[in-house]
Amino acid sequence: MMQPKPPDDRSQIGLSEQATADRDFIKDKLDLKEGQHAYRLAVAVALAKNLPPAAEDARRTNAYGASSLDLTGALRASILALRDDHAGRPYALMERLAEAGLRDIAVHLEEGRPIRQYLAALLPEPQQGNTDPG
Repeated sequence: MMQPKPPDDRSQIGLSEQATADRDFIKDKLDLKEGQHAYRLAVAVALAKNLPPAAEDARRTNAYGASSLDLTGALRASILALRDDHAGRPYALMERLAEAGLRDIAVHLEEGRPIRQYLAALLPEPQQGNTDPG
């Protein structure tokens, strides 16, 4: 069950002009059904790569309700667990992390490189050593 958000956290998640363009580009390039899928991927990427969040003072237009974007609360919980710079406002930070992730993914795709290559770089290196289970 989703935990209630603090009253001062964001209930509406916005996107800057650049982030909107990046989201739409990624959605089209990867043939995703909805822009929310690109947005969620961008948050996961920003967390995995420990990207610095986008500027706080950027002009943003509301795009999603926090509760519809994060139905299970998994994004919020991930931010609370992995980042210490949320100041008790994980959705406010998520908004800025998503923008950083969208830009990072878009740059990779704009260079003509495949998403598989991008995602593979996020995986941990295989462990070397004895692979014999017995």
